[in-house]
Amino acid sequence: MKEESYGGHIKEFREANKLSQQKIADLTGYTRSSINSIERNDQRPPIDFLVKFSKVIGVSLDVILTNGQSFDENDIHDMKHKIEAIPNPVLADEIKRYIAKLEADQKSMKLKIMELDKKYKAVLNELEVVYKKLKKLF
Repeated sequence: MKEESYGGHIKEFREANKLSQQKIADLTGYTRSSINSIERNDQRPPIDFLVKFSKVIGVSLDVILTNGQSFDENDIHDMKHKIEAIPNPVLADEIKRYIAKLEADQKSMKLKIMELDKKYKAVLNELEVVYKKLKKLF
């Protein structure tokens, strides 16, 4: 998935949950104008926003990033077995290409999620350090 489509996906999830941009802003600590910019793809959604947004709407990050079109390894394995029964070789080859694309997309998404998770943990560590310093001051 291209990053440009994240905003549209976020908007779809927000609207599906009947939440206003202001409500999302209040729940995530961002401004309504930031939410608007993210949804219009004028601004990339920050990692911490994605994490907070996923918690607000109760959907995992991978579902948000793929707009709910997640396929796990079992789904792909089942598809491969069903292809063997297709008598039309042209159609079977086209489906095999589609499955190969799904597998590539799945690997790409796993890498993106791992990268986001790593960055999220780094941010949490930084926040913890800042919190400890502030705690000592007060």
